[in-house]
Amino acid sequence: MPELRKDPLTGRLVSYAPERAKRPIQITEGPPPLADDPSKCPFCPGKEDILAPATLVLVETGVGVEFEREEGAERKKNWIAKCIPNLYPAFSKEDTLIDEVGSKSVSGIHEVLIDTPIHDGDPWKLSVNQLQFFLLTVRERLTQLESDPQIVYACFGKNHGPHSGGSLRHPHTHIFAMPITPPLIEVESKRLHEEDCLLCKVAQESDNPRRILSTRYFVALCPWASREPYEIMILPKEHMHR
Repeated sequence: MPELRKDPLTGRLVSYAPERAKRPIQITEGPPPLADDPSKCPFCPGKEDILAPATLVLVETGVGVEFEREEGAERKKNWIAKCIPNLYPAFSKEDTLIDEVGSKSVSGIHEVLIDTPIHDGDPWKLSVNQLQFFLLTVRERLTQLESDPQIVYACFGKNHGPHSGGSLRHPHTHIFAMPITPPLIEVESKRLHEEDCLLCKVAQESDNPRRILSTRYFVALCPWASREPYEIMILPKEHMHR
């Protein structure tokens, strides 16, 4: 029986029609698999010179790691993770916002973070240290971008595999920064800053039938109004700000 659910965080409506999974399907051809040849991968070590200078690069030093920036023809060979300008950006410094009233210039940024030097270094294959280096690089770059007075919103996301739009096998992350806040984010922010945080309530419901996993600090659960199959929300148990 079809069911219409309302996302309590965004107000968005999601139609649930499980019976549609039984409909006949004749078109079975999916996207082609990604080419998996490290020798032709632009993100693998040894190909640094064909890439643009890194806006942020985490490198190994004799006593640990540190963040640096590449300039001109300089390229760091001892990198752990690094951000570079996207050759095919969704946002650029020449963007224009067009609405019913008119248009205005909006300066956006779209970068690629190469997660790891390891060609097939998917998150579940990396060590805890490697994952930590990746997350530290994400945080550092977002912090840098948000310090720009023209930027009001910055975020990151990943495409894994051709079904999600991924075009390269080497694990990488997209970083976006823009001078406007997406309307959906504004709605979420307003609801999260109300007197009682909605997500805190959800995280503290120990008898929630949609709960998948609970650890000391985090809980994973299926949202009430998931937009995609297998969508999972990971929440800190204590209210936190980035």
